[in-house]
Amino acid sequence: MLIISAELHNIRRDFDAYKKDPPLHSQFPLYAGKAMWARGLAQRIKQQFDLLESAKYITPVKEAEEARIDYNELKQALDGYVQRYYREWIASLQDANLYVIFMSFCSCFFSCKRSGKRLEVPILIRNEATRYLEVNFDRDLLRLFQEVYYWQRLKEDVPFAALDLASQSDEHRIVREHVLLLVHDYNEILAALDDNERKV
Repeated sequence: MLIISAELHNIRRDFDAYKKDPPLHSQFPLYAGKAMWARGLAQRIKQQFDLLESAKYITPVKEAEEARIDYNELKQALDGYVQRYYREWIASLQDANLYVIFMSFCSCFFSCKRSGKRLEVPILIRNEATRYLEVNFDRDLLRLFQEVYYWQRLKEDVPFAALDLASQSDEHRIVREHVLLLVHDYNEILAALDDNERKV
C-alpha cells in the first residue's frame, strides 16, 4: 500500500512540476505531445492501482481508501489536462484556417481541382549566402500531420478536414524524402567544389 501511495505522490509531484512545460521528445507535436505525456503518467499509476484492485485477499484498510481517492483525483487532473490541450489544438486549427493549409498542400504537390494551380510555392530554394539548396516544405502542414497522428493514437476525435489532409501524409512524406535526397546529393557535390569550380 505504501508503494502505491508513494508512486501516486511521485506522479502528482512530476505532474505539478512539469505540466506547464513537460519533458517531451523533440518529435512530439506541441498539443498531442503534452497529452501523450499526461496519458503516460496516468497509465503508469493505473497499472499499479489495477494490481491493488485485483488483490481481493488484502483486507480493506484506511490507506487503501485514501489511495483510491488520491488516484481518482489524479486521474481526473490528468484527463482534464489531456482535454485542455485537445481543445487548444482544435482552437488552433480554427485559427490556422485549414482551408489555407489545404490549398497550400494542393498547390505544392497535386493539381487541385478547386484552384487549378500547381507548384505555386517552390519546394526547393537556394540559400543566397551559402548557395546550398534548402527544402521549403510547409511546416504547419508537417505539424498538422503529427498532431493528427498522435490524437488518433489517443483516440480523440479529429476534425474531418484535418483527417482528410492527414490521409495524404504518405504521399507528402514520399515526395519530401525524394526532395531531401536530391538536396543532400546536390549540396554534397557543391561542397566538394572549390571556389573556381563553383563559378563555372
